[in-house]
Amino acid sequence: MNPAGIVAIEVWDLAVGGRLLQEWRDDAAFVERVADAVVAVTRAPPVAWSPEARALAPAIARVHLVGGAADDAACAAIAARGLPCTRSRDPFAAARAAAVEGVLGVDVGQTGIKLALGDRVWRVARDHARAPLRDGVADREAARASTIAFLAETIAGHAPRAVVGLPCELPADGIPRSCSYAWRDPDPTLVAELAAAAGTELTVLNDAVLAAIAARAELTGPALVLTLGFGVGGALVA
Repeated sequence: MNPAGIVAIEVWDLAVGGRLLQEWRDDAAFVERVADAVVAVTRAPPVAWSPEARALAPAIARVHLVGGAADDAACAAIAARGLPCTRSRDPFAAARAAAVEGVLGVDVGQTGIKLALGDRVWRVARDHARAPLRDGVADREAARASTIAFLAETIAGHAPRAVVGLPCELPADGIPRSCSYAWRDPDPTLVAELAAAAGTELTVLNDAVLAAIAARAELTGPALVLTLGFGVGGALVA
């Protein structure tokens, strides 16, 4: 589910410099390859993107970066390729955007969970014993169960409703796909199980969409919002 005027896109599996973007993550040239990927999608949007995303991409007028790896170097690399680039300096911007009228805003990152409720914001570090990296566990079903329990305990008891940004692909069917958290790919019962365990009504969005909601008021014209952290997520703002 995406708000009007915001379209989630997948960028982590884009081919750039002879490799997938995700394969550059630990390379010193990573931010340069991110910038290359930005330019590439404006010239030739991937065929796998939705028609709406493909129509918006060539009109991208600026880029906005969010996340722990969104720094001045990344902005400079994109700006050097001719696209104005800004970045958020509020790590809780996405969570704040979701926290309206008594709703708990939850921005699930790869290293921690940022939460906002009213004027209060706080961060809970990812417990890697209970929520391990998906590719590092042998028993993924056990890891899935403990991950759900950890996230549920983080969400529970704050508000009757929460808007949660998940760091994974959420296709039109709303079913979460894989990421560094150990749930199934796809996982059609994840949201229902998490809501039941937390005792909270949940609305789930892609984390880049949540970041785009936070940034939309500051953006003019078609823009690309990228979340830079453990991985790269993206959303287009019309």
